[in-house]
Formats: sequence, C-alpha cells, structure tokens
Amino acid sequence: MQPTHPILQKCLKQIESLPNLKAEVSTIPYVSKTILADGKLILHTPQSTVEYICEIKSHITRETINNVIEYFTHFRERLDQSQKPLLITENLSNQIVEDLLKKDIEFIDMTGNIYLNSSSFYLLVRRPSLLLKNSLKDSYKITDSVSKIMFALLNSPKILQSNDYTDELVKITKMSKVSIKSALHKLHELNYIEKKREKYQILDYLKLLERWELAYTESLHSKLFIDTFAHIKNIPFSDISELLIKNANDLGYLIGGELGAALATSYLHPITATLHVPENFTRIFVNLQLKPSSTGEITFLKKYTIYDAWKNNDNAKNSNLADPLLIHAELMMSKDERLRETADIIFNKYIKPRIYAYI
Repeated sequence: MQPTHPILQKCLKQIESLPNLKAEVSTIPYVSKTILADGKLILHTPQSTVEYICEIKSHITRETINNVIEYFTHFRERLDQSQKPLLITENLSNQIVEDLLKKDIEFIDMTGNIYLNSSSFYLLVRRPSLLLKNSLKDSYKITDSVSKIMFALLNSPKILQSNDYTDELVKITKMSKVSIKSALHKLHELNYIEKKREKYQILDYLKLLERWELAYTESLHSKLFIDTFAHIKNIPFSDISELLIKNANDLGYLIGGELGAALATSYLHPITATLHVPENFTRIFVNLQLKPSSTGEITFLKKYTIYDAWKNNDNAKNSNLADPLLIHAELMMSKDERLRETADIIFNKYIKPRIYAYI
C-alpha cells in the first residue's frame, strides 16, 4: 500500500535507502479494539520481519517532547506483544533525538534520523537536521548562479510549471537567459530536477533544500557577508531590536537571523540580528548609529534576489522579515540547540507548506 501522507512518504524513502531493509505499509489507518493509529508498517530484513504501529507527530519541540514521550509510553501499553510503536515525524533536533533514545522510543524522521531497536536488529542513524553534508557531496561545485536558481525554485516551487518560467527566473534572479538555462541544465545533471516535455520539475524538494543550505553554509554566506556592527552607545540588545524593527521599512532592509526567527515564531529571545541590506547600505548604519565591531550583535548581508523578502505574510509585525529559507539557513549554521529548535519551527510552520503545496 502506498501512503499518501507526505511525512510518511519521506520517512519510507529514508528506510528504503538503507541496505538490506525493506518497508511495507500494510494498513492505513490502523484500527484495533484498543487503539486507533496512523498505520501499520512492516520492516523486512534478510533474517526477520518486525511489525510497527505508526503514529505521525509533527512539530516536536522542547516544549512538547515530554507530552510525546508520555503519549508513546501509554501507546506502547495498548499494543499486542508482537507489535511495536514507531514515531514518524519531520526533522528532530539533536537534543530531542537524545531524549527519545533515553526513553527507548523508536523513530524515523524525514531527514534520516532513525532508531529501531527490536530483538531481531538494532539500527541507529544520526544526521544533522536538514544539512546532510556527507550524503550531499557531489562532484560539481554549486556556483552562485546555480545557487540563485535553487533559491528561486525553493521559494516558488510551481514557477517551473509556467510556460514562461525562464522569463520569470530572469525577473527574480536578474540573470541572463543563457545563464539560467545553463544553471537548470546543471541541476538536471545532478538529479535535482528532471525535464518533461520541455519543462522542468523538482525531483525532491527536501533534497534540493538540503543542497542549497549546504551551498549557503560553504560559500554563499561568506560572499554575502559585509561586516558586523554594534550600537555606538552600547545599549542592550532588546533596545537595539526595537530600533531595528522600527526602521526596517524606511531604511529598506530585511530582518533575518535570530531576531527574524524570534519575530516569526515568538519562541526565541534573540541576542543577535542579521540584516539583509541593499547595495547602498551606508545610510543604514549611520541612521541606526552603528559602528563596525568584530564582536557586534548585528550582521549585514547583501540582499540576494528580489525574493529575499518574506511574501504572503499576514503578520504586520513581520512585514520586513527575510524569507524563511534565509532565516532557516542562518539558524542551521549555529551549533546552539535553541537555535536549531527554532529552525525546526521555521521549517515546520513556513517551509514545509511549500513542500506539500508542490507534492
């Protein structure tokens, strides 16, 4: 049986990518006298077969993990002895993976984190959320032009369905048609997109996102980086953040990084901010009374494309935010667990709908 739920589909792909392991969904949903669950999953190895009863849980954070653990503890008690509970979810942070391991709760997430522990086999795969560096290395270095096309496709996945998608990409990226066609051809060679009837389509949105974020971390961020700044009066960051929010529209910059994530999620107490600024950015630090500082809390990055801005945002407070793709990429560069968790919220709430809209 082929599952229709996008999260379960992605998790099955992660399982099937592993050697000597085959996954089969036999029942959706699963109903018994004691339980109603999202499905029954049967895992086959050359030596044995294990039956799992699956529950799909999205948006697991530090605030909700204890509830999830308690749920699965009771969930396990209601199953037959031959059955095991299995958590199916999106992308788990490292700390939440640790919490689940301590409680022996088996799981699979969309990014490749896997924990299976039966009497027949044991499997533990740990992957950094969304940035699967080892699995994403390819022989072709992603250039700036290819990276811009990737960002445009991630921002508006349906753009390739348009008859004049090349003209649309010209407007977004300010690149020539020749450069755009070359970039699309290279993405096709790398199996990130495929061509059907003179049009392209994304093969796997998550894979494309992972590779773009890897390119952002490896080279793009350093090329966009201008400098770090601090306020000349050394005022608290809470006061600085109010100043940044108040002047964003008049001075023409977009708010990203920790401050942008905090405005988008109300989950984080930011201590830094990233500003995506236009080419003429001198008046910005003059008006905000900022000075260059190697330890400054405010980072200036050059604007990337005309799609840098967060579009279709109904929250007036967030009207000058950078696109969630940029905010997410910035957060994922940090090793801070709190920022990683906030990145997960950004992904679940704002990036994931783009995936589902495209599927």
